[in-house]
Formats: sequence, C-alpha cells, structure tokens
Amino acid sequence: MLVLTFHVLSILLLLYSLTDASIPKALADHFNSQKGGRNQFLTIIGVQLTIFTLLLGILKYKRAHNFFYPIALATEFTISITFWFFYFTNPASLMRPIPEVDALLPFYMDVVYHALPLAALIIEAFYIDLTAFQLSPCTFAMVPISYYIWAAYLSKSNGVWPYPMLDNMSSSVRMVYFLFYTLIGITASHIFISIVRRIRGHRDNDKHDDSRPTEQAAPDTGREDLDNEQRQIRQAALGARQENEGSENGK
Repeated sequence: MLVLTFHVLSILLLLYSLTDASIPKALADHFNSQKGGRNQFLTIIGVQLTIFTLLLGILKYKRAHNFFYPIALATEFTISITFWFFYFTNPASLMRPIPEVDALLPFYMDVVYHALPLAALIIEAFYIDLTAFQLSPCTFAMVPISYYIWAAYLSKSNGVWPYPMLDNMSSSVRMVYFLFYTLIGITASHIFISIVRRIRGHRDNDKHDDSRPTEQAAPDTGREDLDNEQRQIRQAALGARQENEGSENGK
C-alpha cells in the first residue's frame, strides 16, 4: 500500500509538472512559441513515458508494462545522468539565455523533472517480475534514437537545437554524443536490473531456507506416529499369543 501511494503521488506530481503552471509564465510562453513546445525536451518526453509506465503497473496491464518499463528505465537513467552531470559541471549547456526571462526553473522542479521519475521506476523494480523483461539494447535505445530524429526535425523550424550543447556540433559529432549518453543509460539500466535480480534472488533463497525446517518436521511427526502404531500392533499380537498359550496350558 505504501508503494502504491508513492506511485500515485508521483504520477500526480509529474502530471502537474507537465502543465504551464509548474514553470514561470514567461518561460512557458517562450516554449509555447516554438515548434514542439515543451515536448522538444527529452526530459518532458521521459516524464510522459514514466507516467504511462507507472499507470500500466497500477492497472495490472502486465504485458504492456513489461514492454515499456525497460524503455522508460533506460530513458530516465540517460536523462538523470546527463542532466545532473552538466548541472554541476556546465549548466549553461542545458538551457540557453532567454530574452526577457530572468527566472528559470526552481531547483525543486529540477528534482521533479530529473530525479523523481527515475526514483519511482527504481522503487517499482523491487515489486515487479523482472524475469519477464527482454533486455535488448534496441529496446532500451528506442526513445533516445527516436528523440534524436525528433530534435533534428524541430531544429530546422526553430533554428536551434533544444539543448545549447548540441548547437555547435557537426552531425557526426552530435550522433556520437547521443550514442555515448544513450549507452550510459543502457549500461546503467542493465547494471541496476542485474543488482535487483540478485538482491531479490538472495531474499527468496533466505525465505526458502527459513521454511525448510518446517517442511522437514512433518515427515518426522508422521514417522513417529507410524512407529507408535507398529508398537501397539506388536504388543497386541504378543498379548494374543500369550492368551492362546495360557489356554493351551489350562487344557
């Protein structure tokens, strides 16, 4: 129930983060004036994908959830690792200066966008069947590759790429850049799922070991009852034989 409550609250907060009310009005107006709006950012696409994946899990659509969860996980690992690396090393590469817009995103909204989705998916991993996932690199990379095509299309209309770091690169360098951070997300996803599987495997083995003495106690009790029955039968047979011998001696 606690995990379900956290996921529902996460979905509500992430839904709010998609509205214009969650960011400064001048910033929202600027994004809405561009082609693609806020959907030009991989962060927003990742939030939408995470909401959809969490809803599938809550509604018990297992087959669809098993397909989208690895995609959402790899996407959010890519987003979180890339964002927080540049946030602390070179924040100017994440957001270009916008005329007449002084206030950018408050820090708590950065956490909502770039940490909460991944946290929700990480917690979910401990309560779902990870053995049903097909960990194909093509599956993990589906969203980043699609986003590259989408961002390239938008750059022709807007005149700039969604992220400043991509503006002054050649097409080949930009593709290598995307591939590099996509591989980081894929690798992180594989490592994380492997760790969770191992943790849950050890936990299941411990539960099995704890239940083993109880399983062994039942056969011991049954054997003891059988021995008692055989002992009573032997005693009855011995008594009957003694009575027969006594009767013959009396005669």
